[in-house]
Amino acid sequence: SLHDALPICGKFDITPAPLDTSLKLTKNKLVVPVSDWHVGAVVDMPHNKYDYSIARRVVAEFAVQVVNQAIMEEVDEVHIVHLGDLVEHITMRYAQAFSVEFTLAEQIVKATELLIMFLTTVEQGLTGRGVKISFAGINGNHDRMESDKNKLVSGDSAGTIIYHGVENFITYSNSEIEFVKADKYAHKMEVNGKWIKFIHGDLDGIKNKDLMGKHSNLDGVIYSLILSGHIHHNSLLEVGQGRYQVSVGSIKGADDYSDKIRAMSSKSQTIVSVNYRGDFNFRIVNLDD
Repeated sequence: SLHDALPICGKFDITPAPLDTSLKLTKNKLVVPVSDWHVGAVVDMPHNKYDYSIARRVVAEFAVQVVNQAIMEEVDEVHIVHLGDLVEHITMRYAQAFSVEFTLAEQIVKATELLIMFLTTVEQGLTGRGVKISFAGINGNHDRMESDKNKLVSGDSAGTIIYHGVENFITYSNSEIEFVKADKYAHKMEVNGKWIKFIHGDLDGIKNKDLMGKHSNLDGVIYSLILSGHIHHNSLLEVGQGRYQVSVGSIKGADDYSDKIRAMSSKSQTIVSVNYRGDFNFRIVNLDD
């Protein structure tokens, strides 16, 4: 027997630990921080290409990945938050208008279509599985209507128009997605007992270890996770026990600027799984060809 096989020099207590049967296990939740789609941008480099047709294919693939993970983990909630920079803009940089695919008005229309396609693909893929889906969105620096950030009127952004279009679609199409009205430039939610803050990242240094404390003090909430976009790179910084600052990638991938500063990155987005204890599991979904 197992007891006979144990060393005779000492006794071992191998009695199974008692189980706390009173513990009610909550199902896993998915948090999907999509970011930096830059609709209208054109990249034509030997190692990376990007335009609207590629964006549609990449976003569709990511939607399938979200559905597959939700089914695999048998989650009961999927919370999708867009972190901004849905459009590329046309006048943020000198001569930018000559290097984009669409006018700003067209970028707004096509970004709205792309976001609705993503949400409906996720919803249809999870139909009949009892999964609650919510959506919220905030603005990024590329979304501002005024090219001069010093003249920007708060909230005067392409994202405001796009999210209103998405809200109307959800309302009049009888979709069961819950549209959550976010603040203009930030959003927060509690998932399985842990508070999460969503920011674009242009106003914050994601690698600053004081960032979580700053936002916790600002909002009167103890955050366990801050998710941001903006820098088009995936990074994870642990700033405390089970507390993280995470930046997510972009579906645009590397461009001339990132090539110039030697900061290459792949097309990617991130899925965060939160279990019943509030533990985080981060999955980077590579969307390169």
